Amino acid sequence: MEDEIVQKSFDGLVRSIQQIHDELAAQASRAVNVSLTLRNWLIGRYIVEYELKGEDRAQYGEALLENLSSELKRLSVSACGRRELYRYVRFYQTYPRIVGSLTPQFQHIVPKQFIQGLGGVALEENSSQIEPKEIVERLSYTHIEQLVGIENDTKRAFVIN
Repeated sequence: MEDEIVQKSFDGLVRSIQQIHDELAAQASRAVNVSLTLRNWLIGRYIVEYELKGEDRAQYGEALLENLSSELKRLSVSACGRRELYRYVRFYQTYPRIVGSLTPQFQHIVPKQFIQGLGGVALEENSSQIEPKEIVERLSYTHIEQLVGIENDTKRAFVIN
């Protein structure tokens, strides 16, 4: 049994270590990307939910994203400038059902009402042919951001394929 693990040559040892390093580094990178994507989707989702149902939302009105950005910056929450917050909202609005594509490993992070339907938020899924799971698994968040910037669903679907 031990002979299966022991490498016959130094070069074999190096190749085995490099292979496992590359594979696990790629897995770690994918996990970080999924986490970042989920984080940004959830931020967008929370903002939309607040805009619809927040008790004191009228107090902030047009300045919501500016005030939210300032407060998050004060709390050292990274990548939450006004522009980024707007992009997160657009991301959520473009792909409101993306959370349903998450593996159980990530679903425990998300409030249950976000997974079970849309928690009372009535948004139509865009007519894009892109499956949410495909977006999360195939694209980095940087690519998703670029996609969300494309207003036309048909053009967005063409770009991703």
